Amino acid sequence: MVPYPAVALARPFVSMRVRRRAAALAACALAVALEVYLVAVCPFGRTAAHGRGEILLTAFGDGVPIAQEFSAGSDALREIRVTVDARQPASLELHWRLSQLADGGWRELRVGAVALTRLEGARVVRLGFAPVDHSAGTAFLLELTARPAPVALVATRDKPLRFSYLTVGGREQWGDLVFDTRADADTLWGRLRAIPVPRVAAALRDPLVFAPAAIVLFNGLAILFLQQMLRAERDLLSTHRPPRNAGAYRTPVARVSAAGAAVVLVVASAGCVWAGVSTHGAYDLYAHLDEATLRTTWPLHDAFDRVALQIGWSRRRAIRATAPSVMSWRLTVPAHARLRTSLALDPDAWDRSGDGVVFLVRAVHGGATTALLTRTVDPRHVPADRQWIPIDVDLSRFAGQSIALELVTEASLPGRPQDAGYDWAVWGAPRIVDSRLFAFDPDRLTAVN
Repeated sequence: MVPYPAVALARPFVSMRVRRRAAALAACALAVALEVYLVAVCPFGRTAAHGRGEILLTAFGDGVPIAQEFSAGSDALREIRVTVDARQPASLELHWRLSQLADGGWRELRVGAVALTRLEGARVVRLGFAPVDHSAGTAFLLELTARPAPVALVATRDKPLRFSYLTVGGREQWGDLVFDTRADADTLWGRLRAIPVPRVAAALRDPLVFAPAAIVLFNGLAILFLQQMLRAERDLLSTHRPPRNAGAYRTPVARVSAAGAAVVLVVASAGCVWAGVSTHGAYDLYAHLDEATLRTTWPLHDAFDRVALQIGWSRRRAIRATAPSVMSWRLTVPAHARLRTSLALDPDAWDRSGDGVVFLVRAVHGGATTALLTRTVDPRHVPADRQWIPIDVDLSRFAGQSIALELVTEASLPGRPQDAGYDWAVWGAPRIVDSRLFAFDPDRLTAVN
C-alpha cells in the first residue's frame, strides 16, 4: 500500500498527464472539425455581393429591366439567389435569362420564370437551372424583368464586385445586385468529385485540389506524431519519479510562454488604443465611397475601385479613380476640418506611356466652384513622384456650410491633348479630420442627401 504522502505528491503529476491527454484529444477534435468545414462546407468559389450600403431598385417594379454581369468562381454553376423587397403585399412573376460571354457576344444559356405570391418585405428568390459546365472564370449576364408591381430589387453600393456591371434600363449604375451563386464545385470536396480519374495527376496542380490531399497527408503524420508522443510520455512516467514540488513546478518553456503571452497582450492593447486614437473624429471617404456621386467616361467599375496599394514600404487603403473622373460628396463641414490624403499612380503604370495625371480638389458651394488644390503626378518623368505624396487641405473656411467636395482626376493639363493612357490614379486613405484630433464627432459629417 502506498503511503499517503506519496499519493499526495503523485496526484498533481497524474492529473497533469490526464489534462495533457484531454487537451491533445480536444485539439485533434477541433482540427478534424476545422478540416471538415474547409473541405466540405466552406464555399471557396462562391460569387457573392453583399454590403451595408443597400438600396432598392424601385425601377424594377415599374417594369424596367435590370441586368447584372458577373464572373463565376466555380464550375457547374446551378443557382443564383437574388433579393426582392415588397413595399406592400404583392404577387408577380419574375422572368430571368442567363447568358454567357462567348466569341465577343452574349449567348443565351438558360431562361426561366418564378411565380412569387404573397410578397411582403424582403425575400430571397432562388433561380435554379441545370448546371453549366466549365463556368469558373466565365462572364455571365443575368437579366431580370417583371410586370409593374410594388416590388423592388435589392442592390448594394458598398462593395461592388470587380469586373462586374449593374445596368438599370440599359444605363450603368454603381454597385451590384445583392446576390450570390451556388455551384457543384463551390467546395473542395465538390471540386474533387468533379475531376475524372484519368485527370487526377494534372488536377493536383490546382491549389484548391492539392489542399485536401495535403490535409489528408498532414492528418496521417499528425496521428503518428501523437502516437509517438503518448508512448514516450508513458515510458517517461514509468521510469521517472515526480518531484516533491510537482504541483508548483514550472518549466523554463512555460515561463517563457507566459512572458510571451503577456507581451503579446500588451502590444495588442496598445495597438487597439492607437487605432482608436488615430481614427477618432475622422470621416473616411474610402468607407463612404457608396455615398459619392461618380462621373467618368469609363465604365464605372473599370474606373473606380477600393484597393490596398503597396508603394515602397507603405501599404494603404486607396480609391482607384482612373482619369478622367470625378467623385463628389455632399457634406456639412464642421469647424477645423481638413482633408488629408495621399496622391499616387499605380506602380504598374510608372514606366508606361503617358504624361501623368492632374489631381484636383474642389468645393462647390452656392453655385460657385472653389479650387483648393491642383497637383500633377508624373512618375514616368519625375522620379520624386514614385511615392505616396501627402496632401493636407484646409476646409475650415466652409465651416457650418453644406458643400459638394469633389476629388477630380484629369488625363492632362488644360491646353494639352488629352492622353488617358495608363492614368491609373489613386487617392490614398482620403479622409476628413479635425486638426484638434478629438474635437468633433464624425457623425456630424454624415452626408447630406
